[in-house]
Amino acid sequence: MNFEFTSGNPVLTKTIKQGGLGLTATDVAAVTVWQTNTDYVFNFHSGSHGNQCVYVIAADGSSGKKDFPCIWVEGNQAGSHRGLNKLKAKWSSEALAVVNANRALFLQMAQSFNT
Repeated sequence: MNFEFTSGNPVLTKTIKQGGLGLTATDVAAVTVWQTNTDYVFNFHSGSHGNQCVYVIAADGSSGKKDFPCIWVEGNQAGSHRGLNKLKAKWSSEALAVVNANRALFLQMAQSFNT
């Protein structure tokens, strides 16, 4: 599931059954850093990383078709990343700042998506 972590994005607060990520209004109000550049999207998908990883995909295709850049939100690697160098520096630095500032919410969304 591709999504932008932008203020006012209704996908964030729609239920999983409605095609959203299931955050509450309280969750959204607690966000400290929002995505401002929409030249990339975040992604959750079922696979080998489970709840641990949020993927970052460039809209221009520069992140490739597999082995997408990934930021870990859970476990021993939480806060670390893989492959962000595939993205423009301004996208990778923003994506990392957004995820790290809101890691608990990204983990919550990942867990909701993967249940």
